[in-house]
Amino acid sequence: MNHPILCNERAHLLMERVMNTIPSLERTDGYPSIDLNQREIRYHEGPRHKLSRLEADLLSWLMGRAGRPVTRAELLAGVWRLDPLRTVTRTVDMHISMLRKKLGDDSRRPSLLVTIHRVGYMMRPVTPVS
Repeated sequence: MNHPILCNERAHLLMERVMNTIPSLERTDGYPSIDLNQREIRYHEGPRHKLSRLEADLLSWLMGRAGRPVTRAELLAGVWRLDPLRTVTRTVDMHISMLRKKLGDDSRRPSLLVTIHRVGYMMRPVTPVS
């Protein structure tokens, strides 16, 4: 059986690797541009939203798994490095809510960050614009 702390450290190292390989998305089609290196979301000729370290890590984790549902337990273990079996928290939901606001995504009819009921969340795949 794997030791939970070692698994969390491996997940964190993997997340750092993913963070460095995911391209920033520069958009002009109504979607925001996401720059994970600068930790910001920008709208074409519009506002900029700075991301906290955790918001950027969460967004990177979701973008790295775009099109695949991610459970709250996976997010707690991978992003927050917490043991989901020993943690009762709404922090994932609160950070998802803050990300949706910065992405301009309506929680009732999301276009980017979707709630998969009884599972978790999923980032819809968005094709990078070259």
